[in-house]
Amino acid sequence: MVLLAVAVSFAQPAPGRSATPGDNTAEAIATQTAELDKQEARLQIEERRLALERKERELAFQRATLDVQFKQQMSGLNKVPLTQWKARLAHLFPLLILAKLFALCAFACILINILLTIAVFNDMRARKEMNGLWIALVLIGGVCTALIYALLRNAGGSKSA
Repeated sequence: MVLLAVAVSFAQPAPGRSATPGDNTAEAIATQTAELDKQEARLQIEERRLALERKERELAFQRATLDVQFKQQMSGLNKVPLTQWKARLAHLFPLLILAKLFALCAFACILINILLTIAVFNDMRARKEMNGLWIALVLIGGVCTALIYALLRNAGGSKSA
């Protein structure tokens, strides 16, 4: 396309000049070549600008279609009746029951640890042997540590008696 424009521009005389054989000087050819290079550069810049605008329009169109699809999906979720939701989530109910049982067991273990710690504290206060290490151990260790405390307390009590 550019070569055709170059050929046409060389074939036609410049405006205001006559087509004489003496006009084809090196200086005239150099100015015409420079002008053609400038025009070619402008055309390339214009092509790039048009390609960029086309790409921007395509991306805007894709974004608009994705927004519409998302809105349709979200509106479709709101229209599902509660009974269908229950049917869709029916396979999760055993897991929910297990999760509730696990939470209940964890709460019971924490409560037992606290009660055992209070019992050890009260026993130590009654015996007037305050040792904070046993309280911390029973709070962290739970039933096993409370049993060890009870065995050592009885063994220590029978030796001193």
